[in-house]
Amino acid sequence: MSVAQPTATTKRSSAAGTSHSLLHRIIAADTDAAAQSLVVNSDGSTTMTLVKNSTIASKVSALTDAATIATNAALGNVFTVTLGGNRTLGAPTNPVDGQKVVWRFKQDGTGNRTISLNAIFRVATDIGSVTLSTTAAVTDYMGAIYNADDVKWDVIALMNGIS
Repeated sequence: MSVAQPTATTKRSSAAGTSHSLLHRIIAADTDAAAQSLVVNSDGSTTMTLVKNSTIASKVSALTDAATIATNAALGNVFTVTLGGNRTLGAPTNPVDGQKVVWRFKQDGTGNRTISLNAIFRVATDIGSVTLSTTAAVTDYMGAIYNADDVKWDVIALMNGIS
């Protein structure tokens, strides 16, 4: 087994002008650390983060079916809803720049349900428009990334007809 010992060093000065050195070592077996970060806080303390062989699970949240479907982006990154009629996907609240979200739309037992998008969504030209499958009980997925500079959700993926 190999051992990696990456080191991060930061320096700060005290009020008296004395230089202090902070030395941190990360020991990761087989160099399998996926992410490492060292943050020097404003009070001079440090925070070390090490993610080792981890999978970040998607938080799946059920949405309430309504004429306008509300999404609180702070609650997850995968949102599900069964459509009981033709609906509008409202502007998601609490987004974070670069946040990636997937919406899972399922047709109810009747099918032929449509989804319209709030103006905060813009659709990639190769997708064109968001048109859902019409078959009862079939699921469609739509993926988007939040662009805080433009205050838009960019729809970058659409997968139809999962049954």
